[in-house]
Amino acid sequence: MNLGAIEAEINRIIGSVIKMENDLYEMRKELVDMNNEFTDMNNELTDMKNELKKERHLWQRSTQLRFESREALVQQIDKVEDDRRKKEAILEKKEARMEKKEEDLRKEKEDLRKEKEALRKEKARLEKKEEDFRLENARLNDESDLSFYSFDIDDTIFC
Repeated sequence: MNLGAIEAEINRIIGSVIKMENDLYEMRKELVDMNNEFTDMNNELTDMKNELKKERHLWQRSTQLRFESREALVQQIDKVEDDRRKKEAILEKKEARMEKKEEDLRKEKEDLRKEKEALRKEKARLEKKEEDFRLENARLNDESDLSFYSFDIDDTIFC
């Protein structure tokens, strides 16, 4: 074989390899697209199953209601009403407890206000007493200083 024929054969092989790579790339794209479509179809199927479950439940409930007696329905309604009344009673008790706590807090606040007022008056009384004591102490100190310098006629010595 000559060199040109070998080169042509190599180019033909390279070309067919490149074509195979392109075909594989296209096949991968198609597989990805098919996988996405399959996922979408699977999601739709799941949605349809869920919808069917809901419809089946509604159908069963409607059938059940059709065959239930009026007394059974009234009994269910009474049970719901009884539960509602119990919950309301519990809420009323809680409200009463809250109101009592609020009243207790108001009384405690009023007691604290009165105690604060009494303490303020006691403080004012003690401050007044302290001021009186200070003035009396100052007066006594002034008198003792004056008595040191005062002379009586009887105390005078004549020379």
